[in-house]
Amino acid sequence: MASLFIPVILGTARKGRRSEHVARFVFEETKKRAGVETEFVDICKIPMRLDDAGEQIKDPAFSDLVTRADGLILVVPEYNHGYPGLLKHALDMNLKEFMFGNGIGAQGNDVFETRLRARGLTHHLWYNAHNQYITTLFSIGLSGLILLSAIIYYCIHLGIKTKNVTLISFTMLTAFAMSSESIFERASGTAFFCVVMLLLSNPGEDSLEKT
Repeated sequence: MASLFIPVILGTARKGRRSEHVARFVFEETKKRAGVETEFVDICKIPMRLDDAGEQIKDPAFSDLVTRADGLILVVPEYNHGYPGLLKHALDMNLKEFMFGNGIGAQGNDVFETRLRARGLTHHLWYNAHNQYITTLFSIGLSGLILLSAIIYYCIHLGIKTKNVTLISFTMLTAFAMSSESIFERASGTAFFCVVMLLLSNPGEDSLEKT
């Protein structure tokens, strides 16, 4: 199996940067990994013009490194809730070499999976079918799919039993939406579903008085 080439990039040029110690530590640890080749890249050592941007000012050596890399480890401090502008400047010089911009759809997955298959790493592939049922089956297995179906069934059954039309409608709409999107792959989707289900499944004071 061919080894992976994963450079470590120190993403700030500020004097007195403490992140250099972290980057050096990560670099040394990465060198210890079997089947992984690495290289230390200091962002301030990359020759960059500041009077232009993008492909016009790319550095051939850094461009070749990005092309050969199977991935990049970026050690970057937070600057005003973002990353240093100099790092973005360096990355923007190599847009064609990056897979950035392809998103998480079919095109991005195809590029990523092709790189992995070339190195015999098919068992590391991540699959998002944009279908919660299929994604659950691939991620957790048949037991996870059964549990998901049981949750949906229970919510509908509870709605029918309590004559809660809103609960029934929301559950059915969610079940339908999961056929075209993996909503539980996002923390916000999971939180939204749980909160709404808790609110809708609450029988309320009137129902408690009747019981």
